[in-house]
Amino acid sequence: MHNKQNHISMNRNLIKTVAIFLFIFMASCAQTTYYQLVNTKPVSEDLKKEDKSIVYEDKNCIIRYNLWTEEGTTEIMFENKTDEDIYLDMGASFYIFNNQAFDLYCPSTKSKTTSRVNAGGIYWGFGISTAQGVRTESTIVKHQQQIITIPAKMYKIIGETDIKIAENIYRDCTLLLKPDKKSVYSTHFTLADTPYRFGLRLAYYVGNQTEPIKIKNEFYVDKITNYPSQLFKESYTSDKVCPDEKVMGKTKTRYIYKSADSFYLEYNPDRVGSTSNGGVLKH
Repeated sequence: MHNKQNHISMNRNLIKTVAIFLFIFMASCAQTTYYQLVNTKPVSEDLKKEDKSIVYEDKNCIIRYNLWTEEGTTEIMFENKTDEDIYLDMGASFYIFNNQAFDLYCPSTKSKTTSRVNAGGIYWGFGISTAQGVRTESTIVKHQQQIITIPAKMYKIIGETDIKIAENIYRDCTLLLKPDKKSVYSTHFTLADTPYRFGLRLAYYVGNQTEPIKIKNEFYVDKITNYPSQLFKESYTSDKVCPDEKVMGKTKTRYIYKSADSFYLEYNPDRVGSTSNGGVLKH
């Protein structure tokens, strides 16, 4: 009987040891998400920061940028201020990155899959929100337009300029891959030494006008900072709920540093340098 109890005790100790080992192993394998925050400034003096967008305005149009998304975006909201239609010539418009021009018009068929989920609505980045809906997916196949018409006194969101600004994180010795609360540092840049200078050159016509009006909007990266997830996102309780909702005081997550003139990259520090999550080293 005594030997049986000892055997049972040994088995329990073995189970506890294995459980502790597995816990330590799983903890060591747990991956913490990190974020690289990229702050920008306008090169063009006629770009002004507002609450939810960076704005360019002339006598005919208002163009709004909101760079905030993963890897950044140059998608724009183009508003026609005139009483005539405006024609945006994508064949004479370009995305500029570090002095290299990329065509915005590509005469080929493209497809885009869209999805909506029942998750509290969608915010499009320019102060525009759509209500929540059940999950739907659809694929749109269309021939990209060379001339985009913006009707009088209306606006369009021009998705043809939705180009990612940076696909890989920026690396230098100041930016630790695994920063903690005490080691969050920033690298600062001037216009002369910035690693990323980007923007749009657009050409448009008003009504029957025969000469195009050309716009040049450019930004440059002036600061880059790496953050652990817990310093980049925060949980909060939302009081903005309808009276008939079952759950009151919903807990949500938001980005602490969200801004129209910034964007971010999510990365796994253990994979930096691989083909799927590489880094751009400072020269």
